[in-house]
Parts: sequence; structure tokens; C-alpha cells
Amino acid sequence: MFRWLIISAVLTVLLVLLGLWIVKDPGYVLIAYAGFTIETSIWVGLFLLFLAFVFAYVAVRLWGMCRRAFRTLKQSRNQRKKENLLKESVTSFSTEGQKGLVRHQAQFDRLPEKRRGDLLSHIQEAEIHQANNEFKLRDEVLEDAIRRFPRMEDEIVIKQLALDCSRGYSERRLDKLEELISRLPKHPGVQSLYFQACSKWGLYSNLKDVIPQLRKRGIVNSEELDQAEIEIYRQDVDSGAVSTITELKKKLPKRLRDHQGIVIHFVQHLRASGDQAQALRVLEQEIGRTWNRSFVELYGMFHVDIERQLQTAKKWLSNHSDDSALLLTLARLSSRNNELEAAREYYEMLVRVNPSRDVHIELAEVCLHLGQKDLYESHHKRSEQLLLSEALNSSVMAAD
Repeated sequence: MFRWLIISAVLTVLLVLLGLWIVKDPGYVLIAYAGFTIETSIWVGLFLLFLAFVFAYVAVRLWGMCRRAFRTLKQSRNQRKKENLLKESVTSFSTEGQKGLVRHQAQFDRLPEKRRGDLLSHIQEAEIHQANNEFKLRDEVLEDAIRRFPRMEDEIVIKQLALDCSRGYSERRLDKLEELISRLPKHPGVQSLYFQACSKWGLYSNLKDVIPQLRKRGIVNSEELDQAEIEIYRQDVDSGAVSTITELKKKLPKRLRDHQGIVIHFVQHLRASGDQAQALRVLEQEIGRTWNRSFVELYGMFHVDIERQLQTAKKWLSNHSDDSALLLTLARLSSRNNELEAAREYYEMLVRVNPSRDVHIELAEVCLHLGQKDLYESHHKRSEQLLLSEALNSSVMAAD
């Protein structure tokens, strides 16, 4: 402080002496360049020099401020990037365990060692308490993690909920997931937990908006997602949201339009609601479009117009003479239409193609109605042998 006072005093004295000298002999300023000359008084020259100094000072200060702002912005962006990497790693670890952490190992290794170690150590400690049924200690550890890493609160809360859900799904946990999915609708960890909970409770209609995002991220395997989508459309059928097969197929994604389970469920729904004629038409339409053994076997279970059904099934026989489902359908329809000899012939053809226990039982019943007791006893005995053989095979497999 004292040094600056001395410097200020010396500068003041020098400026006063310079001022006295200029007053006594002010002089002038002459600037010449490339044939041009500018001449002015010393006072104007000093004023212009002062202005140039002020502009230079302001420019240097602005440049320094811009550099500091840019550096701060860069540091903030890098910090956010590191936090996002940590958040992504913790999310993967929380929802997928060690497998998820390995998937993000390269990004995770770029984080400060102490920071990543502290957070994961909290999570792993919480898992240990969970395994030991020390739920109060688990919650305390996770609460401490939230205090230390406030920006990771959502991920830690999701991890806590994932640990809770691993013990089973309750209405309270489902309500918590509903709250999280409304607040964080695109969070992969929340979506994964919500999918598992809704699948467990059969609330497939709640997953319509979640499934496309899960499929895009690859968090849940495609088979589980397909099954959930099938259940969604089955619930739509049961609720009466679709009334025709055309309307149903318009709503179905392309990969599920030929899924036999959905079509069979729709047909069974029509049958249960008393509209067997429409159900039969749907089956005939689907069989004519694409041959499907399950549809053909189901066709033989209907009692709408036996004569017409039998004639329709006989037309299919020309292209599918060895199809076991078609032979079974023809045999059953013929039996219901009191064409017992024709039924016996179809059953005998079926025995050569598919000698199952159920076929032998049905054939034995037809022979009994025809008064062919020897054949009845022969096929009945054969069905018992097949039953014993199946039981022996099952016990051997169980022993292995």
C-alpha cells in the first residue's frame, strides 16, 4: 500500500512538471505519412493519445473477459459431460447390474477415480445390505449417496426402487413407478422397471407408449416385448375395442399381423360372445389366405353348420392330404355329422400319420358306435400303452 502511494506521488509530480513545461512552450504535433500530413496542437494530441489508451485498455479487458467466459463455459460443459457419463453408468449399473456397467466401461474409465468409486461403493454397499435383509441400513446408505451426489438423486432413487422391486411388486411400488414414469417418461431405468411391473400385474395397456422406446434402446429382449404387445392387443379384443379382424390387423404392427395367437384369441372371443358364425368366417378367411394347422384344428371344434364345414374342409384335402390337423378336423366333423364310416377312415389315415394317444381314444369311440368291438378294444389298448410309455419317458426325464 505504501509503495503505491509513493509511486502515485512521483507520477503526480512528474505530470505537474510536464504541465508547467507545456504551458510555457506548448508546441505542436505533426504526423506525416505517404504525402499526407496532420498537424494539431499538443493538447489535442494528448487527448487523442488518451482516447487511444482508453480504447486499447477496454479492448484488452473485453478480450480477457471473453477468454475467461469461454474457459468457464468449456469447464462447465466438460463437467456436465462427466456428470452425464457418471449418470449413464450408474443408470446402467442400477438397471442391468454388472453387465450394464461393462457396457459403459470405456466412458466410465474416463471419470475421476475417486468420484466414480465413491458412488458405486455406495450402491454396492446398499446391495450387500439388501442381500442380508438389512433394509434400513440399505436406505441409509442410499440417502447418504443422495447427499454426496445431489445431481444423481434420480438414479439413486431408481436404484432403490429396483432393489425394492426385486423383492416383489406391490401396489405401493407400482404407484411409485407411476409417479416416476410421469416425471421421467424417457428414462431407460424407469421404463425397464415399469415394464417389469406392468407385465407382472398384467397391466399391458399401460405399456403402449413405453414398448417402442424400449425396443429402440434394446434394454428388454425383443421376445418379451413382442409377448407384451400381443397381450396389449388381446386386451383390446377382450374390451371390445376392435370388432372385426380387418380392424384388428390395421392396429397390429406388421411383424404381428400373421401371429396365430392373436387371431385365435380373436376367434375364441367371438365364439365366447355367441357370434360363432362370424368366428367361423374369420377362420375360413385366414385359412384361405395362409395355411395354418392351428386354425384348421380349431375349425373342427365349431358346431355352426356341420354340413357346410365338412364340404369346405374336404376342398382343402386336395392340397393337404397328409396334414394331420386337417385329417383330425375331417374325422371330427364327419363323426358329428353321423358319417361314422367316413370318420373311421379319416381316423385310420390319421393314425398312420400321427399315432397319438388322443387319436386312438377318439377312433375307439367311433368303432364302439359302429359296433366294431374288436377294433374298439384294440385302439383302447393301444391308447393305454401310449399313456404308459409317456409316463415312463416323463419319469426318466425327471430322473435325469
